[in-house]
Amino acid sequence: MAIAMPNFKTYIEKVKEQKVLNDIRTLEKEIINFYETYDRYPKDLAEIGLDDLKDAWGNPYRYLPVAG
Repeated sequence: MAIAMPNFKTYIEKVKEQKVLNDIRTLEKEIINFYETYDRYPKDLAEIGLDDLKDAWGNPYRYLPVAG
């Protein structure tokens, strides 16, 4: 058990990290699609329908558009 527990925690963290990477790729794809459709970036994640998306630790993603 002492050997298995650290390995399991490492596995869980890797799964969480993979989820976050997949979410970021999804966000990137949807933001690019929005830009190509409307010739501007969205003001917030609600405009692309992903405002309720949370990371693997339960925190909402934040989208901060940069002017320019």
